[in-house]
Amino acid sequence: MLRSYYHNPIQNFISDSSERILGNLAQAHQFALEDR
Repeated sequence: MLRSYYHNPIQNFISDSSERILGNLAQAHQFALEDR
């Protein structure tokens, strides 16, 4: 997790959110490829 690198809770939130969004985009892309 990137969380341990940041001491600022706002940076923690941003890093967690960006990881989650990137993960969701990767999953959605994979599903779209499988649907074809």
